[in-house]
Amino acid sequence: MKREMIEKVVEKAVECNFISLNECNLSEDERRQEIIEVIKRDIDEENKKAIEALANEFGEYILEAAKYTTLDDSTGEKRPITTVELAELIYGEYWRVQGEISEIINE
Repeated sequence: MKREMIEKVVEKAVECNFISLNECNLSEDERRQEIIEVIKRDIDEENKKAIEALANEFGEYILEAAKYTTLDDSTGEKRPITTVELAELIYGEYWRVQGEISEIINE
């Protein structure tokens, strides 16, 4: 979540009396900035966890994809996928994961 959006959320929370900027030894502006930083840090940590999970999922996908089989067009028999087929699968999955990571980062 971009900082500007977090600032709007904090301002709305203050307006609605969900949080107070007066109940500590900091100035209102310092307290506001502290709240914004805590929210941003928590969001960044959650994003990091989500990205790590996607990376782990991608690694597992690669290991599993190596075991894939397909039907041979000429013989009709099951055969392991070729290196080119495996590369195409991994390439497609890579871009899917990259898209999800971009969405997380750009929220």
